[in-house]
Amino acid sequence: MKTDIERIPNLFTQLKYIPLEGVAKTTMDVLLNQASDALTKLEQVKTFNPEDHPENPKQIRDNYASQIRYSYDAYFQHLFPFIAYGRARGEDLKGLEQQAQGFVSSIEASKKEFDKNRIM
Repeated sequence: MKTDIERIPNLFTQLKYIPLEGVAKTTMDVLLNQASDALTKLEQVKTFNPEDHPENPKQIRDNYASQIRYSYDAYFQHLFPFIAYGRARGEDLKGLEQQAQGFVSSIEASKKEFDKNRIM
């Protein structure tokens, strides 16, 4: 099982399935705020140096870890509806593309058959 620090970037990566042209500005603002918050917290963990906090490095480290742990659930609650929508729309488009390809293949086969019978 992945850690929360690995799951957060993976969660945001799922946003690539959202067709951005259909997203309202207020929704984009929510997504950007969530991404900015996550980036800030992950950057704090990445740049943490115990020597920068000689008074109590363990408490600072534990605080960062707690923020990450509890933030994942909040990010998930905000992002999941958008991710689900994007994935569902992506699957719908895949199905339509497959149907279109089948239709084109059928037309091409009919045309070949027509041309074959016309020549004879």
